[in-house]
Amino acid sequence: MTDSSTKKAEVADRGTLDYGFGVAGKVYFYDNGPERSPLQPRAVCVLKNGKILCTAVSEVAGDIWLIMLDSSGVLDPEFGRGGMSKVNISDYFPNVSGVDPSSVTVDAERKRIILGFEVVTRFETYPGLVSFSLKGDIDVGFGQNGVMVYDFFSLAQKNAQKSSRSNVEDAALADQVLTPTLGRFPGGIHLLDDGGVMLLFTHRWFSYWELTVLAKIKVDGGLDDSWADSGFRVIERDGQPVGAESLVSQGEKFLVAATTSLTYRHGWFITRYDKNGALDRTFAVDGYFDGSPSIKAVVLDRRARSELFIVGTSANAAEQTLFLMLQRRGIDGQEDHHFGEGGWGGAIDDMDSAHTKVWAAALYDPGNTVVVAGSTQSSRSGSNVFIASLEQDMGWDGAFGNGGRAVFAGEGIVHGLSVQSDRKVLFIYKMDNSAGSALVRLHG
Repeated sequence: MTDSSTKKAEVADRGTLDYGFGVAGKVYFYDNGPERSPLQPRAVCVLKNGKILCTAVSEVAGDIWLIMLDSSGVLDPEFGRGGMSKVNISDYFPNVSGVDPSSVTVDAERKRIILGFEVVTRFETYPGLVSFSLKGDIDVGFGQNGVMVYDFFSLAQKNAQKSSRSNVEDAALADQVLTPTLGRFPGGIHLLDDGGVMLLFTHRWFSYWELTVLAKIKVDGGLDDSWADSGFRVIERDGQPVGAESLVSQGEKFLVAATTSLTYRHGWFITRYDKNGALDRTFAVDGYFDGSPSIKAVVLDRRARSELFIVGTSANAAEQTLFLMLQRRGIDGQEDHHFGEGGWGGAIDDMDSAHTKVWAAALYDPGNTVVVAGSTQSSRSGSNVFIASLEQDMGWDGAFGNGGRAVFAGEGIVHGLSVQSDRKVLFIYKMDNSAGSALVRLHG
């Protein structure tokens, strides 16, 4: 039995470090070599049994690591080698200068783990997937001995040479003027019921957008040629290249948040594609939603209540992003009369005009709040990261952190976010240059 004073303490703890996780609420990662070189975690996923999957990269060796922890943050000795497995992408893809293991998901039915990553060469970037067993072994039946790297730019050029297409969104970008990227990993992956994967990715050439695609990958790692004619479709807007932000499934349909903008003034939009890969013109206005928030970083789908949430920031003519924004729409992009066209907005620091950036967001389950991971930058307080809890109807979740916000000093990038079934929040960030990024857990 829990008395009332204990319940009050539990409420007061929301938004604070969970000292029962790792060391004082944080877990740092090191490889299993003799020198114990630090690893940089990039993505996190919570399994139904409470265990935690984390991807990481060795900035020294360029290896991708998949790590399994128990619910308290201790390495699971039954997974891989002492809780860790690795793959060297350069063994499969030559001329690699860097890799970024950006996402991870579990295919429980087929007892495998799919890890999404970005390959960086001297000039360009490419998306890739790795398949592991639940024990941490490479799934050699997937792709080329467990690994696939995709070159959609070359495929798009080849398709354009075979046929001329009237739809501007189906044209390749071979002759398109390139556009600078905003410096975050472009896109995401979504596991399909048949074991395939939907992949959203932006190819870059140097720091420029080159091509953004939505692709359907079969269970064996190959392209599903029956989808969108060639297994993928090029995403553009009014003949302009776009930068991918996020991907979310609505059953057989898929929402994509992206931008054509070089500045924070205009350009962010959401679009939807049907089960065949065609633009779904029944969504919002002729297939596109361009309203608030100005910058649409994350889309969340609450299908049980036919609701769609958009998390991002405001933007003004001076290119300042001062306010965190939450918008709720109908499942087809129609206006929610409670939120209106403007949505809700609030400042992370009420006393500071800080530039705000959203990195990730998730819905509490089974709660009715939205958790947001982001960062702020200002001349007064420097670089900070934040975890915010937002009531879907009333703004800040005041019982979380300091008035709905938990703020931590550190490098302004949040690499991963996941919410456990007990509402505890896991995220990855780098506190200072003297240490690697940490996997952190808060009371939620």
